[in-house]
Amino acid sequence: MTTALARQNGAAIATNPSGLPQQEWEVLKNSICKGFTDVEAQVFAGRCQAMGLSPLSGQITAFKQGGGVIPIVTIDGYRALAARIDPGYIVEI
Repeated sequence: MTTALARQNGAAIATNPSGLPQQEWEVLKNSICKGFTDVEAQVFAGRCQAMGLSPLSGQITAFKQGGGVIPIVTIDGYRALAARIDPGYIVEI
């Protein structure tokens, strides 16, 4: 796996092919994507970025089934999507 450098607040930080900072990538690989190949984890990270959801804040998760990775949007993820579509959206519990 290659490591590139990106800038965050003017400081250089290490990134990887998923586009995440190296520290976040390691957390993702060792928790949510435990047991995934690097390619599967990168595909999942790309899907998260495309949807604008954060797996580290519990908005989306994934599991392996039938040789593929299945992303699962959690209730927190659906709330984030709803708030993005309708800024006046309020969750009442």
